[in-house]
Amino acid sequence: MSNLLKYIAYYRVSTQEQGNSGLGLSAQQSSVRTFAKASGELVGEYTEVESGTHNSRKQLDAAIDACVALGAVLVVKNLSRISRGGYKVMGKLQDLGVTFIESTSPYDNQLIKEFKFSLAKEEREKISERTSSALQEIKKKITKGELHISKAGNIVRSLGCPDNLSAMSRERATLSIRAKAANDENNKRATSLIVALRSAGLSFYAITKQLNDSGFKTSRGNNFSEMQSKRLYVRHTKLNVDEHSTLLA
Repeated sequence: MSNLLKYIAYYRVSTQEQGNSGLGLSAQQSSVRTFAKASGELVGEYTEVESGTHNSRKQLDAAIDACVALGAVLVVKNLSRISRGGYKVMGKLQDLGVTFIESTSPYDNQLIKEFKFSLAKEEREKISERTSSALQEIKKKITKGELHISKAGNIVRSLGCPDNLSAMSRERATLSIRAKAANDENNKRATSLIVALRSAGLSFYAITKQLNDSGFKTSRGNNFSEMQSKRLYVRHTKLNVDEHSTLLA
């Protein structure tokens, strides 16, 4: 009988995510299979294919049952793949004694995993609401004749029909974007994880890799660079120092 650690893989993908190189099925499979091959034995794979609004977890339930039956570890590329089920999923895994890990960060302790699970769940729940609200806001501004500037720095007069900005307008747009970045929800959530991982002793290189592997995005929707991770950490530290100094004054 093999003494290798057993793994059960779980993949979840929507039609929309298939076009995302980080979340598509092949990307998940590649990450999980590479990890499993290097550290144990992949004894089963379960795939959930769903639409953006469908919330079925039949394959996840089957994967968990297989882990219990085989004494295996549940492995996903990142925890956003199972966070949609909410804390009931985490509770079920813990009640059944099933260990769950990310192939991109397999050595996270339980506290870090729970923290990342919470962030992934919150982000997923807000995606639909944010998208709908943003589109409605753009439509309202255009209807009122107000100026809307896209992330690319273009004036949007109607959805799908931008015009080029003047140099002055581009400068104003850049300043506006920078101001918004400080209060951006993506940056706030990323900062929380950066601070937690930095406290755990990780380098900014490792932290940045973890942010990108876990699906975090900058205020402009891009992957994080090491410099951006450092900038958010320094900004957080400076704010804390400033607030502390104010209290002592």
